[in-house]
Amino acid sequence: MAERQFLAAVKHPKIVGIYDFIQNGNEGYIVMEYVGGRMIESMLKERGVLPVEEAISYILGILPAFSYLHANKFVYCDFKPANFMLENDDVKLIDMGGVRRIADPSGDIYGTKGYMAPEASDDPVEVSDLYTIGRTLAVLIMDFKYQTTFEHSLPTPAEQPVLAQNEALYRFLLRATHQDPDQRFQTADEMSDQLYGVLREIVALKSSPRPAESIVFTSDNLLDASDEHGASAVDIRFLPTLKIDIGDTAANDLLRSAAVIDPKKRVNTLQHIASKFGEKSVEARLRLADALISNGEYSDAGKILDAIATEDAFDWRVPWYRGKSFLASGDGKAARNEFDKVYFEMPGEIAPKLAIGYASEVAGDQE
Repeated sequence: MAERQFLAAVKHPKIVGIYDFIQNGNEGYIVMEYVGGRMIESMLKERGVLPVEEAISYILGILPAFSYLHANKFVYCDFKPANFMLENDDVKLIDMGGVRRIADPSGDIYGTKGYMAPEASDDPVEVSDLYTIGRTLAVLIMDFKYQTTFEHSLPTPAEQPVLAQNEALYRFLLRATHQDPDQRFQTADEMSDQLYGVLREIVALKSSPRPAESIVFTSDNLLDASDEHGASAVDIRFLPTLKIDIGDTAANDLLRSAAVIDPKKRVNTLQHIASKFGEKSVEARLRLADALISNGEYSDAGKILDAIATEDAFDWRVPWYRGKSFLASGDGKAARNEFDKVYFEMPGEIAPKLAIGYASEVAGDQE
């Protein structure tokens, strides 16, 4: 029991409180806060699969608990419908018995078949928890053999109408439950942000738009509705723009460079910034590639993007700019393939869907 007393330090409004640890002979007990309400598992058994909006709202509600645990170097390990409850219109994480410190070689590992990530039996980490969250959401909205036939996979949209009706949600689940930990959402905050976007789309399609500012993209750049060319033909100028990563070492220089409008002068300015910061700034090199694309210098832009991809194969911004390059050069099919990669990474964003639509139009695919 002594090795579990670190749980007393876990304090969060969405996590059941730990009050005491009691040892009675060889048996140990954890005294926890009483949580009223109903277990999500009980609701699932009584009602069957939940409406998509309701299920997503429960997952969004519990994600802050995982942000807190991960920030404090804990993993929950055994998330599932039986381990969180609805109390007073909010959800709370219960049953802290499986929580362990990250990278603790001596800690016991708990998990449940059908929810547990493939790598979690050896070394559960943050993304292992996020996998269980994705699996739990899938179980809440679909009736499928998640512990047998689909233990480490998902049904297809052809098999599950709810997936066919909600492509963004399907893509979200694919990424959340990817076999490769590096391909999943990397933080609970990232997962939450994309799931909010998915929910907004689902609600908007059933009622009315629910606009919200993206943390990574601007809105589209067609600001003048009377711009006949922009409204009638594909032009990469009107695609949303990636926001500058303010954590990048060159962020301040790049923000100042926004005042340079002349295309050639802008390339020269960005070349100077990229040279100044070198490999320390990915953002500067991406902005230079974007400026080159705007000037029709696709080959030079491609070399920069290839170099960045070599450094980090999982940087989804590279296929975004590659897609823009292909689109600008008239290769709609190649552009669509690149934008589709962005859509996989960012299923809650509008920008990649708009870009896919642009690319499909250029490719002659109107479906």
